[in-house]
Amino acid sequence: MAHYDIPWKAIYYDLDGTLTGKGPNSWATPFYPSHNWTNCEYTTYAGGFVCDSTTQIRRIAFHSYKPSGLFTGMALRVLRWDDDMFLENGGSINKTTYLLDRSNYGRFVFKMYQDPKGWAIPIVTGHKYKIHWGEAGIDFEEM
Repeated sequence: MAHYDIPWKAIYYDLDGTLTGKGPNSWATPFYPSHNWTNCEYTTYAGGFVCDSTTQIRRIAFHSYKPSGLFTGMALRVLRWDDDMFLENGGSINKTTYLLDRSNYGRFVFKMYQDPKGWAIPIVTGHKYKIHWGEAGIDFEEM
């Protein structure tokens, strides 16, 4: 069984499939709603979310924002956003309803005491995401 601890961002690459049960070259990471893609599933066995070898999980970091202090302490929100998910593109999801449902968002905390300050998150590759900070728009110059 994998163990995840604060800040719940570990990524395990399972060479032989014994951790994930998804076969060789599979992945495990803590669960966030933004990870809920095909070929991935929540599991109590691996303590989070596992994906088979057709998928990859990678770390992405956001830092060096300007003006300095603008985002300090603010959570990063991540939402799955592939075009084919939505009704207008043949999917099954109403975009407006989906946007308003906060349970669809992955929420990642700010790394206050690490250098550089910012956010580092596990992300399932090969998909689109809607990423934002806070509840309202923020006018920033650089990230």
